Amino acid sequence: MSKTRPLRLYLIRHGESVANVDWREFARTNDQHIALTERGREQARLTGEFLKSYLPGTGASAKETRLWNSPYRRTRDTAAAIKQMAGLCIGDSREDIALVEQQMGLFDGIGMDQWAETFPREHRSFGRHEEGNGNFFGRAPQGESAFDVSLRVRILFPEFHRHYREDGISTVVIVAHGGLLRVLAMQWLHKSPEWYLEQEYSPNAAVRLIEGQTDHGYIFVPEVAGAPGESPVATHEKPHIDAFMDQPESETAA
Repeated sequence: MSKTRPLRLYLIRHGESVANVDWREFARTNDQHIALTERGREQARLTGEFLKSYLPGTGASAKETRLWNSPYRRTRDTAAAIKQMAGLCIGDSREDIALVEQQMGLFDGIGMDQWAETFPREHRSFGRHEEGNGNFFGRAPQGESAFDVSLRVRILFPEFHRHYREDGISTVVIVAHGGLLRVLAMQWLHKSPEWYLEQEYSPNAAVRLIEGQTDHGYIFVPEVAGAPGESPVATHEKPHIDAFMDQPESETAA
């Protein structure tokens, strides 16, 4: 490995999932088991093809390239498709629970339109917590806030640096979730919670490059023919309470 080559992170959100098309899937299927759509699988394949053509030009060999992914089904399947298409450009892969999406606690597995009806007191408390502390610090009941996610994702940073220093892993491909990747970028770049809140969710299977402390933004966004199941940039990885807090409870429970 060239001693002058900075550590590069390629941040990739999973391909389009069934829940991206219909958020009610969160009420039908456990979050970790939500699958990709056929469009999502094609997005992942295109991203793998892009990396196959792009990575050799950076000078990084397969031995210097490692892929990390969240253990959720949609991220595992995205990572598998990327590795298959990228071929020998990616040396090995690892999986870590620190890369899972923000945990919504009591609200997990319940349709967003049923939060207020099922857990009225917790729903109101969460709303007040977010209003008082902001969307970054507001914690879902028995779940996590973006602040909590930022603490757990930092656990991986020393490992990335150690592998870079001791094993020459200069290229790290991370396949995870929209919310987590925003937090990861914030922490890696030493940005503020306000910066985090201004960041939009990544398009499905898009590649964001961070080189050292330089954010190059999205260097690839897969284009799949046919009508997408969602807008190119999803507003939320999961349903979020913001959409309902300004409505009367009788309406949110409808």
